[in-house]
Amino acid sequence: MFTADHLPTILSEELELKKALEGFVWYRDTLSVGSGTGFGLTAATAGNRYSVKNINADNEGRTYADLYGEAYALIPNLLGNQWNSAVSGYVWNTDEHYFDTKPAALISHAQLKTDWRDYLYGEQLFSHHDADEKDSIRRLISVSIFKSVPYSWRRYVYQDGRWLFRGSESLGSFSVFAPLEGLAKFSSLSSKTDTYRYLYFESSHSGFYFNEQQQPVLTKQEEPDDWKKSHPEGYNYRHYLSEKATLAMFAKWIAWLKANNAFDNTRIVVVADHGGWDSGKMMEVLGRVPPRGQLKPKTVSPGLSYPLLMRKDFNASAPLVVSDDLMTNGDSIDLLLKGIVELPKKYAGDIGDPNRIRWYDSSNDWDFSKKKLPGYRYEVNGSMFDKKNWKLLDTKD
Repeated sequence: MFTADHLPTILSEELELKKALEGFVWYRDTLSVGSGTGFGLTAATAGNRYSVKNINADNEGRTYADLYGEAYALIPNLLGNQWNSAVSGYVWNTDEHYFDTKPAALISHAQLKTDWRDYLYGEQLFSHHDADEKDSIRRLISVSIFKSVPYSWRRYVYQDGRWLFRGSESLGSFSVFAPLEGLAKFSSLSSKTDTYRYLYFESSHSGFYFNEQQQPVLTKQEEPDDWKKSHPEGYNYRHYLSEKATLAMFAKWIAWLKANNAFDNTRIVVVADHGGWDSGKMMEVLGRVPPRGQLKPKTVSPGLSYPLLMRKDFNASAPLVVSDDLMTNGDSIDLLLKGIVELPKKYAGDIGDPNRIRWYDSSNDWDFSKKKLPGYRYEVNGSMFDKKNWKLLDTKD
C-alpha cells in the first residue's frame, strides 16, 4: 500500500529523497487493477494477465491460488537459467507446488521478516516488555479466538507480531521494516551473471508505527496539532510516517548502488499492489465511496485504486520525470523486461496507447480456492482523474 498522490507531498518536504529518485519516472495516472492486496499483488508481480478480470475470463482450469503462485514464478521462468533470480514475496498460499520455478529462486518473506527483525533490533526489543505481556486478558481473548477459528482465518487474529486484541505496543513495524533495512545495509555484488531480484516490502502500509526520524517504534505517534492544515485531505498521519520511512530507507539502498557503481546498470521498478484509503486526489475525483463494492456515496476515500508506480531505466540520471501515460500497476512486467525478454502476447500490456481502456475490480471475496472471483468492475476510459471516465459495468463476474 502506497498512495501515489502522497509522493509529491513527501518529496517537497524531503529534498534529499527527491534527489535520490533522480533517474526515475513516476507514472502519475496509474490505476490499480484490484481493490486490495489479494486482487492487485498478482498483477503487480507478473502483469495484467493476473488481474481478477483476466483470470475470470481465462483461468486455464485452475484456481486463483494456483495462478497466484504462478505469478511469482513467471519472470524467473521467462529470464531462464542464465539469470541469477531470487524471489522474496508475500505468499498468499505457501504450498510449494504452486511455484513452477527453480527452488533457488524462492525465499520465504515471512522468515526473512522474523530473522532480520531479530538480528537488527533484537537487543533493543527484547530488553523491553512485550505489549502482549502487559495486557494478559486481551492476549487470552486473542489466543482463544485464534484456536477456535478455521486455519485460514488465523492470519486475521495474529499477524506480524500483532494480536487482534492487543495492547498499545506492537512489534509489527520492526518486522516489516527489517527486510528493507537489511537490503540497504547488507546488499552485495557477488553475482557475476545478470541478476533479477523480486523484493516485497510492507513497511509503507498504513497501520504500522514509525516516528519522524523514519524509524520503527513500538507505539503509535500522536498527530501534531497543525499537521492536517499542511497536508492533503484525508491523509493519515501514521501512513505518512510509514511511507516516508520506506522512501528514506529505499534512498539509502539507492546510495549503496551508486557507491558500488551498480546504479547505472540496474533497472528498477517500484510498484504498489494498491493505494491507501487516504487519497486526496481520488477524493476530489470520485468523492467518498466504500473501499470495495459499488461507487456510491459513503464515508471512505477511494484511494485503493491509486497505487505508486515508478521506473528507473539503465543509465538514467535526469531529475524525476512525471509521466501522464495511462498505466496500471500490472504494467510493471512490461516496464521491467522491455528490451530484455519479449513477452508472450497473453502477458504483454498496451502501454502507450492514448485511447487505452483500463479496468478496476472491486471485490470482497477472498476465497482463492475458487476459479473466479465475483466483484464490481469499472471501466476507465481515459484519465482516471476525470469522474466521467469511470463507468460501472452491468455484469458482475
